[in-house]
Amino acid sequence: MKFLYAKTLNDSFAFSDFLCNLTKIKKDLEKEELGMLVDGILKVEEKLEECIKNCSKEYEKLNQLDKSILKVGAFELLYTNLPKSIVINEAVEIAKEFGDDVSKAIVNAILDCIGEKYER
Repeated sequence: MKFLYAKTLNDSFAFSDFLCNLTKIKKDLEKEELGMLVDGILKVEEKLEECIKNCSKEYEKLNQLDKSILKVGAFELLYTNLPKSIVINEAVEIAKEFGDDVSKAIVNAILDCIGEKYER
């Protein structure tokens, strides 16, 4: 989510630069898995945005942080085997931590819609 958000602010921001600044992730395997997740999201970003738009009447009014959280959640719902409840709960927790007062409700509603409307 943090990388996607940073990339919206600076399109030339490279994932390798982002990885160099990570302090919480120490293991190479975790960095590799994170890289695969980000790469997967970037490959289908347009489809993710379309799914989010189809579940949000006011997509253009969403802030970039919420869009970044939603892209990660939508990717996990559509392209992984993670249970819907876990994906949505994680995204809501991230929205609570980093978003504004309405972020958690928006993230919850849109990801719930995506989980119901689209199949993996």
